[in-house]
Amino acid sequence: MAVFVYTDAHLTINSVDLSDHVRSLTTNFIQETPDSTAMSATARTKAVGLKDANFTVEFNSDFAATETDATLWAIWNGGAAITFAIRPDSAVKGATNPEYSGSAILKDWTPLSGNVGDMATVSATFEVTGAVTRSTS
Repeated sequence: MAVFVYTDAHLTINSVDLSDHVRSLTTNFIQETPDSTAMSATARTKAVGLKDANFTVEFNSDFAATETDATLWAIWNGGAAITFAIRPDSAVKGATNPEYSGSAILKDWTPLSGNVGDMATVSATFEVTGAVTRSTS
């Protein structure tokens, strides 16, 4: 397996490419495992349950039109699910650069935060609604 240095993530939110503002990007794929243990069992058993996902992003702040603040404000204020696409690299999706996509809701957004002299950054957490698609073509 080749090593990978995370330096050029791709993120499109609501059809806006914000990749050039991403400082960090973390995806979380969760699968519930409900307990299916029955009486007389000597060990717990689990079943495969519902899937869930979310992603968190830290951006460099930008208050220009179509950049981080305007894009996230429109999503927050609109109160609806939006589309997203995430790739490990900004290159075209492929076998070594899969794209994860779907719909998400902006759950948590911190538009202003920091201390004097700090780089102005924005953090946002998105909760996926529905299934995530993984595509390599």
